[in-house]
Amino acid sequence: MEYRIGEAARTVGLSVEGLRFYERRGLVRPARRTISGYRLYGQRQVDSLRFIRAAQEMGFSLREIRDLLTLRDGTGADESCRSMRGRLNHKLDTVRRRLELLREFERDLVACIERCDAQIDTGDAACCPVLEDLGSKLTMASRPSD
Repeated sequence: MEYRIGEAARTVGLSVEGLRFYERRGLVRPARRTISGYRLYGQRQVDSLRFIRAAQEMGFSLREIRDLLTLRDGTGADESCRSMRGRLNHKLDTVRRRLELLREFERDLVACIERCDAQIDTGDAACCPVLEDLGSKLTMASRPSD
């Protein structure tokens, strides 16, 4: 079966511009063009588009996805599994680092909320301590180091 660009895009939940973007990045190419220049995509290209979308949902960059497509299309199962396992471990490490940063950010936000609550409870009309601290941190961060 062959799909025109709009049909191929809809089949995998993309916009036509999204599919063209993938083409410009070299991730997918039409199977062929008609005499009048219409792009036609076969099942192989549609499967690649699904693969690209799934890999993006897993957090892989377009550069990484290009490598994964090459790996998928060009190696034996044992080699591809070993390589994929390494890539997945690297991605997992990255996700864990991001999660830790998000947990730190969460703790900072909770502490700021607690400071605001304490200020509100005292009824003090002075400036919010969090606003003052943010201003001083910005001032300190912009100073040249000695």
